[in-house]
Amino acid sequence: MKLINEVLKKDPDYLSLLNEVERGRLPIVCTGLSLIHKAIIAASLRGHTGKRVVLITHDEATAAELCGDINALGLKCLNFPARDLCIGDLSGYSKEYEHKRIDTLSAVADGAFDLLTISLDAAVQYTVKPEVLKSARFTLKTGDSADTSELAERLINAGYTRSQLCEGLGQFSVRGGIFDLFPVNSEKPCRIEFWGDEIDSISYFDPETQRREENADEIEISPAAEVMFDPPKLVAKLKTEIPNPALTLKQRDILAKDAELLENGVKIPPDRYIPLLDTMGTVFEYFGDSLLMLSESGNMAERFKSMEIQLSADTENYLEEGYLFSKTAKLQLDKTEFFGFAGNGIIAENFPRGSYEIKPKSVINFNYKRSTAWGGDIEVLLEDISYMRDIRGNVVILAGEQRAGCKAFIH
Repeated sequence: MKLINEVLKKDPDYLSLLNEVERGRLPIVCTGLSLIHKAIIAASLRGHTGKRVVLITHDEATAAELCGDINALGLKCLNFPARDLCIGDLSGYSKEYEHKRIDTLSAVADGAFDLLTISLDAAVQYTVKPEVLKSARFTLKTGDSADTSELAERLINAGYTRSQLCEGLGQFSVRGGIFDLFPVNSEKPCRIEFWGDEIDSISYFDPETQRREENADEIEISPAAEVMFDPPKLVAKLKTEIPNPALTLKQRDILAKDAELLENGVKIPPDRYIPLLDTMGTVFEYFGDSLLMLSESGNMAERFKSMEIQLSADTENYLEEGYLFSKTAKLQLDKTEFFGFAGNGIIAENFPRGSYEIKPKSVINFNYKRSTAWGGDIEVLLEDISYMRDIRGNVVILAGEQRAGCKAFIH
């Protein structure tokens, strides 16, 4: 990456971009950039400005590919995935992507990353506010004092499930002075043994055999749910809505049923009440002074159209089934809100467009070219880069293996 940074420092197009970024003259449009060019430009901006970079793409596959390319360059890039919302029945719902999102948000909140990739679908979804996530994360150490009843309640409010045996992510069990817990940010469950209210020991154990393994001085615990709330507060809000004459019979029945379940300590699908919760915000609240880069804004506009059609149909069905009502029917950011949050960034395009969703202050046309796959055939590579050599341009060959790189270098 150091070599690439040095090459780009001599490129007038990149220097123009760097100058505009440092002067705060954003938004700006950059054209002529393929996906690998976007990865390299973003990585270099991280090195030259000292700021972290957030790349937003039109789909999940592109976000994942960008993340892989940037990590291959030697930087730490994270990917924030989208997840399915659970509005209807809880049965069969997997929290795998919820856990991945919480892990990523925790790392972002800690500043433990260089770049972040995120799809449009993920960017428009509501998520837990940074301050709520911070208060839900905690560390337990040997020698600490902790009340097991209070610890169990804290874990339940953070999305963990109490079970007879701790076998899977997000579960915990209590047997006398033994507290078993499987944190969602851990590869193995841990066993916390108490002596009274004091943590006497912490150790990991095998979930299949339940046998103890290596000891630990401390464990960090992240929440097991992205949607966190205070059950009594939500119950009060639901009961306030039940008498609303505008509600259908199905909507009133589900509100009453969910309020009763919460009062009895039973889990409900909290996604259906996201708009009522003051614990929820947007992923943009985590970005601070990070640079934003939008990849292919035209594709994003098209993706918004298809998302809105699908969301409208889904929302109508949920309203008819009673799972949603007017105050809970807004499930994600709309196009105007999204571009309002992302409006002060870099719009990276492969080809120029006649107009953009965000009016740029300037446009930089990069004269970059991506080589075709050469499959180890050096003649194919030399022919492909001949144009850049003829105009005395710079050529950087990123080879997947050292042998291929050395072969290209020799020729």
